[in-house]
Amino acid sequence: MGRRGQKSSGHDERNKGGPVSQLEDLMRRRGVDAAWDALEDVMGAEHSY
Repeated sequence: MGRRGQKSSGHDERNKGGPVSQLEDLMRRRGVDAAWDALEDVMGAEHSY
């Protein structure tokens, strides 16, 4: 439990309302499909060598 008996959300409390990653920022700006495509591109690039 977090402060004052509240459950912790798992997010960094210093980052109030801002994106926690570039992927989340992309998802908020361009949508879930664009973020998913970007994630697949990154994962594919990691496994290609």
